[in-house]
Order: sequence, then C-alpha cells, then structure tokens
Amino acid sequence: MPLDDTMTLTIQGRAEAAILEKLSKEYELNESQRWLFVDYSPQKISLESQFDVLLEGDSKSLVPGIFVVKVLECLDQFGNNLSDIPEGFKTICKLEFFPEVPHKIDTLPSLHTWKHNPNKITLTNHKTINLAISSSYVDDLSRIAYFLILDYRNSANSDIITKSEFYTYLETKFQVNSKHAADILTVFIQLGKIKPINNNHIELLAAV
Repeated sequence: MPLDDTMTLTIQGRAEAAILEKLSKEYELNESQRWLFVDYSPQKISLESQFDVLLEGDSKSLVPGIFVVKVLECLDQFGNNLSDIPEGFKTICKLEFFPEVPHKIDTLPSLHTWKHNPNKITLTNHKTINLAISSSYVDDLSRIAYFLILDYRNSANSDIITKSEFYTYLETKFQVNSKHAADILTVFIQLGKIKPINNNHIELLAAV
C-alpha cells in the first residue's frame, strides 16, 4: 500500500525488561502498553500522537481491525527521555494500544537493539494513506473499511442505509473517489457482508 509523505512509525521489534534496566529505566507497563524498537523516523513526531492503521512487512499489507495507538514515551539509545521522536532518530518508544495490543505486535521478535525485520509493523493513519490506489489494493482497503462500517452501523442504530450514505462515509473516512467506493461495495456484496435491498438501499450484515 503506497504512502504519502505522512506521519509514520516503523516498529522493528519488542524491547524487553532487560533492555530498559540496562538504560536505568522503569519497565512498568499495563496490559495495553509495550516498549518497542522504532526505526529511523522520517519526520518529527510529538508525544501523544495517535495512529489507527497497522501495515505489515515491506509490502505494507493491512493488519485488519480497529486500533488506536498512542505514543506515550520516547528514549534515545542512551536512555535519555525525549520530548518527541526527532526526525532521523532511532528510538525506543512506549506505545499504548486500544482496545487491546494487536497480535501482530506481540509476535514481533524480542530485540536487543535496532535490527531490520522483514515483518516490521508500520503505523500510520487512514486519513493520510495515499488512496490514489490501483484495484489491487481495494481488498486491503476493504478490510479496514468493513470494521469501521460496522462501527458506523452500531452508532446509527440501523442495519439499513442508502448507497449514497455508504459512499459518503468512505469518501469522508478514506478520501476515496466514487469509483473505489463502488468497488468496495461490490467486494462487500460478493463476500456477503452487505445485502442489496433495492436500487438505493443496502443492509449491513454482522461480521462473519
């Protein structure tokens, strides 16, 4: 999945307690937090910055699910606390995940230092992903869109919406054009995630 020049973090692996102890830092975490080795940052990123898309590997395949990831703390290689993630720095960061830590994060290797990982996880935001995409990426986009559409259904308290509402939601959330929105609707219908009611209305089906 291609990315604009946007806010991203690349996670290479997990930093265990021994690493933090070596840097004379507290390892204390709650169940939704992890210390992680973060590769060179392409830009300055403030603490408390949030991400909601996880991409896996060099191909940046979408990790399905709804996540919010927040940057809580940042250390340099000497264990100094940083007020942000500086551009061009490798860091160790404490991240918090909501509603839970994704499985893909906990299966990253435990590292002693920064090391290239072909299964790295890239964090970004769906609003800043370059969605001038080819049809080969529609399936990846559909995965995350489906979870957000279900969330929309729950907030609207209705399983039936108009096609126009569906397209508007995708265009607002993902900045897709009408052609890609129509492609995603077709994918959902083929997968049994949406049932056409008539020419104007569709029914959002429960996750299967």
